[in-house]
Amino acid sequence: MEKTTDKLNEILKNTHPEDLSNFFNSREQFINEENAFADYINNLLKKYKLKKHDIFILADIPDRYGYKILSQQKHTIKRDIILRVCLAMKISLDEVNRCLTLYGANNLYAKNKRDALLISCINHNIYDINIINELLVSNHLEKLADCGNSL
Repeated sequence: MEKTTDKLNEILKNTHPEDLSNFFNSREQFINEENAFADYINNLLKKYKLKKHDIFILADIPDRYGYKILSQQKHTIKRDIILRVCLAMKISLDEVNRCLTLYGANNLYAKNKRDALLISCINHNIYDINIINELLVSNHLEKLADCGNSL
């Protein structure tokens, strides 16, 4: 059975560094770093009973491109593409930040005006990308980037 991060942290509090071999041998609790983002997204999709195709429609991302991003066959430097997926999934702020971290992008940061608006939207269950883009523009902030020439 998969152990929670809190449980693992508790075990580590009581485990001396010289005694970590047993901990490390229990491989089931470790993420596969190469596929961590894809694994996490797939777990969220299962947890919330979501379909990738539906997410891509809501995120306004072409299916073929979206599948490659979520499976980590393709990488984008556009953090907004990952944010679009997260918003389309209607996940919590903690889950959004976990996705960003695993993807290698910066977490949403409350001291950044644009990120603060996104955080507020997520905290108030505003996930519609068109509404969020309108809020961004009305606050003189850059809209969420689209796929553009990422294809």
